[in-house]
Amino acid sequence: MYNIIEIIDNAKQYGIHITREELHPRIRGFVYPCPDDHYHVLINLKLNYESQCRTAIHEITHVRHHLPNMVYFIGLNMQHIKMEDEANEIASKYIKSL
Repeated sequence: MYNIIEIIDNAKQYGIHITREELHPRIRGFVYPCPDDHYHVLINLKLNYESQCRTAIHEITHVRHHLPNMVYFIGLNMQHIKMEDEANEIASKYIKSL
């Protein structure tokens, strides 16, 4: 069984701070960088537990694999962009492995 608390704790070692908040129902989660070299990830608390875990892994994947290569990036409704597919694939593999 996956554990959102373990995911959150493990993310801290990479400078990723995860918070679960009630967001608009169409927003699963998002990441934003802070000027002091860490990242914040917000996860929609309205998602079911598995979706919260999957979204956390998805956003962590962006921080670890995609954002270091980009200076600035904002995107909405990006379901079919390659980096979204990659993050979804990694999240799915992680959830299945638990």
